Amino acid sequence: MTTGHKTFFRYALLVYAAVKSWLDTLIVLIDIPLACVGALLALLLTGMHFSVSAAMDFQSIFGVALQDAILVVSYSSASVTSRSPCAPPRARRPRSASVQCS
Repeated sequence: MTTGHKTFFRYALLVYAAVKSWLDTLIVLIDIPLACVGALLALLLTGMHFSVSAAMDFQSIFGVALQDAILVVSYSSASVTSRSPCAPPRARRPRSASVQCS
């Protein structure tokens, strides 16, 4: 097992600990290659070379992509369980409010 495989496995375990579902873990981990492709396209479009600073930016992009994907999966899971498409269960407004979700 190479170092890359071990790192990916550790990421998967940490994501699973956050979302508590293997399907949600898979959805979150699919986001990593997509973020990498976006970062490579940005390097190509701007004409920059891959350097040490670009590699550090890739690490930052991985972290932000993972965090955003975990937030989206957690929010969608909360919306499905509460059957409310507009707000998570704790932030839902009372029925007497004049603003309603469509």
